[in-house]
Amino acid sequence: MLGGGLLGLYLLGFFTRVGDARAAWCGIACTMTFTGWTLLSHRGLLPDMLSAPFDLYYTGLIGNILMFVIGYLGALALPRSTPLDMDQAAS
Repeated sequence: MLGGGLLGLYLLGFFTRVGDARAAWCGIACTMTFTGWTLLSHRGLLPDMLSAPFDLYYTGLIGNILMFVIGYLGALALPRSTPLDMDQAAS
């Protein structure tokens, strides 16, 4: 459940410059929700209307793609906080 988006998180940090901690947490939350949904769906704990339309084998692949996409879009949508200058901190 926790390892579903690790490759996507690595790719977000390696290939983009916009990813920060807030974007990564958005992606992690979405990936964990997605993984939980697919696991509960394939164990028969959810109604048929909410069942996953793909095999459980693809959960890791889709989770990594979801982590990268949601992390990237979250980084673009969330305003970036600027670090405090040392000159401003001294005043």
